Amino acid sequence: MTAIRYDFNNGLIVAVGLAGTCIVVALVILVQAWFYKMESDSYARNNAGVPLELSEYRAEEASKLGGYAWKDRENNLVKIPLDKAKASVLKEYAR
Repeated sequence: MTAIRYDFNNGLIVAVGLAGTCIVVALVILVQAWFYKMESDSYARNNAGVPLELSEYRAEEASKLGGYAWKDRENNLVKIPLDKAKASVLKEYAR
């Protein structure tokens, strides 16, 4: 019986394998870069102006809660800071 002998070009097999691997790695890197670019564009588009508006809102609310002001001058109603109001209520109920 005669044995069948296959002659493989090992160098070509290695070259095709390395080229395929390089192409797959390059595609993964490109898709990941594209994804991060789209994600950052989406974040910038969805959150444009929010930090400034939020900081303005928080500053306005902090000034309302932390300062003195007339609520009604005719009836002598005054707004006091929230911390002082809490302390006053606790002191009143501690009696």
